Amino acid sequence: MQYFFIFGNIASIAALLGFLLQLGDTDSGVVFRYTALGTAIATLLFWVYFYFSPENKVANAIKKRLDYSGNYADSSAIQIKVFEDEFVARDFGGFNLALPPFEEVPEVDIYPRDGRVSGHWPRIDKVTKDSVRISVNATDAFGTWVMRARGKALRAQPGG
Repeated sequence: MQYFFIFGNIASIAALLGFLLQLGDTDSGVVFRYTALGTAIATLLFWVYFYFSPENKVANAIKKRLDYSGNYADSSAIQIKVFEDEFVARDFGGFNLALPPFEEVPEVDIYPRDGRVSGHWPRIDKVTKDSVRISVNATDAFGTWVMRARGKALRAQPGG
């Protein structure tokens, strides 16, 4: 979603600059007029595309690039599992999110999907080897959040 906001902002700024330059009544006013018009149309089409189809191919490709789930190794060659999951905070109170089984209690962080930094965030109340309890205490914590857990994962046994 970050690319969506970046593109929208850049296209909007380009359209505004083209419009302002066109108002300057320069010799190349026709070029600026077409630039502003083309940028405004592209921006409108982009916004309409994401509004009516939020789970489109572009959005899914961006989500895949931002998902860091997988197996990693630290400097001691110990394998670390990273698990990410999105959740939506819609109401006050607490709820549990399932985790894949970890050997020890993992380190869990929460961050907003939209990149905002201000306001109240959901709180992590309790972390176990296979779940995390999250609570929401303010309306500005409502929205889509990402939970990331890192730790040593249990290994699956063959044939089990």
